[in-house]
Amino acid sequence: MKITNKLTIGAFAALFLAAAVPASAEETELAQNNNSAELLQLDAVYIYGDERESSVDTITGEELERSTATSLNEIFKSNPQVSVGGGGLPVAQKVYVRGINDSLLNVSIDGATQAGEVYHHQSRVFIDPMLLKVVQVEAGAGAATNGPGALGGAIRYETKDPSDLLREGQDFGFLWKNSYYSNTDGWKSTLSVYGNATSQLDYLVTASMQKLDDFEDGDGDKVDYSSSDQLLGYLKFGFQHNDVHRSELSYERSEESGNRYNRPNMLAGFGHPVQPNSLHEQTTVRDTVTFNHTFNPDSEWVDGKFTLYYTSNDFERDVPVTEPTYGNAGIESIGFDFRNTSIMGAHSVTYGIDARHDEAYANQINAGFLGIQPDGDENALVYGVYLQDNWDVNEHLLLTAGARLDRYEHEDVDGDETEDTAFSPNVGFKYFVSEELTLYANASRVERGLGVSEAYFSSWADTGDQVEKEVATNYELGFNYEANNFSFGVEVFDQKIEDVVNYSDGDTLGDIKTQGYSAHFGYSFNQWYAQISVSEADPELDGETVIYSSYASASGRTWVFELDYAFENADASLGWRTRLVEGMGTIGGYEFDTYATSDIFGEWSPTEHVSVTLSINNLFDRDYKDHLTLYNSSPTTQDDIGRDIRLSVAYKF
Repeated sequence: MKITNKLTIGAFAALFLAAAVPASAEETELAQNNNSAELLQLDAVYIYGDERESSVDTITGEELERSTATSLNEIFKSNPQVSVGGGGLPVAQKVYVRGINDSLLNVSIDGATQAGEVYHHQSRVFIDPMLLKVVQVEAGAGAATNGPGALGGAIRYETKDPSDLLREGQDFGFLWKNSYYSNTDGWKSTLSVYGNATSQLDYLVTASMQKLDDFEDGDGDKVDYSSSDQLLGYLKFGFQHNDVHRSELSYERSEESGNRYNRPNMLAGFGHPVQPNSLHEQTTVRDTVTFNHTFNPDSEWVDGKFTLYYTSNDFERDVPVTEPTYGNAGIESIGFDFRNTSIMGAHSVTYGIDARHDEAYANQINAGFLGIQPDGDENALVYGVYLQDNWDVNEHLLLTAGARLDRYEHEDVDGDETEDTAFSPNVGFKYFVSEELTLYANASRVERGLGVSEAYFSSWADTGDQVEKEVATNYELGFNYEANNFSFGVEVFDQKIEDVVNYSDGDTLGDIKTQGYSAHFGYSFNQWYAQISVSEADPELDGETVIYSSYASASGRTWVFELDYAFENADASLGWRTRLVEGMGTIGGYEFDTYATSDIFGEWSPTEHVSVTLSINNLFDRDYKDHLTLYNSSPTTQDDIGRDIRLSVAYKF
């Protein structure tokens, strides 16, 4: 490993950013039409050391288990601001927030940043939803605590702890869960053992295996070579040193494999002038090791957390020496974050330092692929300091302000070095008009220097010093109202990313601009809860709607309708969810039609040890492709999965 040392919403926001940072550099590439908003109830979610009210959506592990989620698409189904394209094969799915690809967001698992992506035809991060305690999606204007270069926001995955599974007074337990999926004639079996080894040491050990055959689309047609084998191993140990200090060490290994086309999101008919879309055995492996230490003495000055992590994403396929393609590519990262929160009168201030080194590599290049060298890697280093202040001015007004100062150092495959310094400020407020009504506004300017983007391109990513920083400006304005059993909220946003970098040639793609809104309405009565959410975004690249971009892509206005019922005298519940995406007509010769899918799910616990979950996904067997699926009206791309009846039975001791 080589380590190189080297729509404006609100005048207050515009004035602050103009004064704080001179206009400069670059925009990102995201442009498309309508995107989705948010149908889940928007609870007040406070990020560590941050009390900003914004587009933070929290999805709990209980929600994911109840709906039997098995893929990225199913994790985010209830959030209309998030769209997932790529078809029904889980490893091929890609996440977009307000039309912006997650390559322009900071994505982390238990604080371990997942830098770049291995291959643009498959998922950036593959994770088993059963592991998850909570998922947070923060769209747009973000706090300094989001980490360096969070141009479009952040996605944070947090895994379960032993305490999430243990009953009160219990020191040992195990969970054995088995699931069946009708569409793929597939199954999954998971065993977890957890407990308190001593009064100070707790543990959680999980092993899981899943096997899915080729899935069927809504027309009943089998999608060839869409089968998947998955293995998961997960360990987490926690040690409570005393009342002040606690340490946690976790290790996760996720492995997914199958015989599929070079481009997992495409079919055999997809043509390419150089690299054929031939069949190969492919394996994707992610290893993540995370150490977290928290310390919280009886002091208003100290509430600290230290995170140290290593993560590796590796993609390998078995290709003959005669075929012009890669056999192996991946990204390795090592980094840390050290932060503390101090209470200073009316101010709650979080400040810290962080750093990360990334190495992207591509190996086993056969047959002189595009005339480039057979092996190569690129290295990137980013380190920075940050501060975020939350100031309770009075009982009605909370002001927030913060900034990051980051240093970027990059070395490409030819040894050319690039260095940049990035300054990223933010400001916002919450105004409590009454106990029921809250107004808020946020603004941020985020700068990102050159880093690793896609391992697959690392051997020819001759960036040199051709590019400058990418610069994102984000503004949002909204309100939330909650009274009795009623909730209602609206938010409008304006985002721009300048000079989005094309990492394959070191040039810029242009400027991505996105404007839109989201809204949600919820009402609960007796054992019923109903909610409607909507979101629309209009991402454009240099004034044109963006489709099928690795950085941004358009999707139609998205609605989510949810209805839940909890039985009063039984430990059981039922739920219904419909996600409707409006058509966008013809763009670039491709048709974007309206489609809607509905799911029904129920959960029942006949005893304290047994729980049964039954769901029917895509209840009406709709044949469709998400608008973000590459060339979605072409016969060379996958449809999404058709009706799938899922049954899970869990025994917990």
